[in-house]
Amino acid sequence: ELAQMSTILNMLGEHDKALKYADKSLAKAPTPHALAGRGWALSGLKYYRESIAPLTQSIELQPTFLPYVHRGKSYYMMKDYPKAEADFKMALSMQSEIEEAYVFLGYIYQSRNNLKDACDCWRKAVKISKESDVSDLLTTWCK
Repeated sequence: ELAQMSTILNMLGEHDKALKYADKSLAKAPTPHALAGRGWALSGLKYYRESIAPLTQSIELQPTFLPYVHRGKSYYMMKDYPKAEADFKMALSMQSEIEEAYVFLGYIYQSRNNLKDACDCWRKAVKISKESDVSDLLTTWCK
């Protein structure tokens, strides 16, 4: 299916191709999966502001953790940290093993000079993915 192909391409970092598949899927029906794929692709292409609407529509139709993560990343990149934090926390309330959400939450806490919470988040991210680049953050910022 087109929306599934969009997800696979997004996972591979082929956001331009993923966007085309998501748009083809949306032309048939505005499913939550296709909307999330479009939003993820736009975010991956650094169209952060444009990614918010399809991710929000996906969440409204069928709230799942992935659109919250990608919308949170877009809010973070737009420096809207309160909305980013809310989205990452919502995603983690649905699925607790999301390395990326913990990493970005850590950055948000770090930006507020809250190293205790930042380090807690980064430790959780490292536990989820042993190959994470986050271990460098722990070495640098966390004692």
